[in-house]
Amino acid sequence: MIAPVVPTAAIAPDVTFPGDIDLLIIPYADDNLILSDTLAIEIKVVRAKYARQGKAPNEFGFSQANAIFTHGVPYSAVVHLVVSDTSPEDQWRGMHAANVIDVHAGSIGPLYPIQIDMMPADLIDRSFGRLSANCPHDSLGLVAAYISFNDSGWWQPMARRALKNTSVSRSFLAGVEKYYTENYSIFLDTPKYPPSR
Repeated sequence: MIAPVVPTAAIAPDVTFPGDIDLLIIPYADDNLILSDTLAIEIKVVRAKYARQGKAPNEFGFSQANAIFTHGVPYSAVVHLVVSDTSPEDQWRGMHAANVIDVHAGSIGPLYPIQIDMMPADLIDRSFGRLSANCPHDSLGLVAAYISFNDSGWWQPMARRALKNTSVSRSFLAGVEKYYTENYSIFLDTPKYPPSR
């Protein structure tokens, strides 16, 4: 169950920073919420341009993610969503592609050469490198993902899993349960597996 922009004070009334949790994710199995695996995510947008590919975000998001972690959430992560313009076509690189013949069998046709703008992959790599180099501790999860608005394809994000907080707060979990009970309609139900037919 995923809820966007959750006021932190609605879960922990004594907490003033961060002001909100960008994404609050509560796993579930069957009809039971697994509160002990709740994840809080801080999201930052990185706006890059071909001419300024090394641009870093104004804030990394670590202070917010770390603060909510110290307040006792089981898992916390920082996500950087990268958006950009495109590279000039003379900067595109030679790659190889194949057409999927049978998705169920996993078969593809022969490889053929293409020219493609690889700047999204470079930006993901650069963003994840900055996240890793600046992260204050190993428990925070990290994600760098590219968001395409111009049909430039789907790009594999880079990620590091979050580690379980050794100081999970029972009162924080009670606040998550109360918030869900009072606001269940704003949560997006996102099953791990598609429903069986």
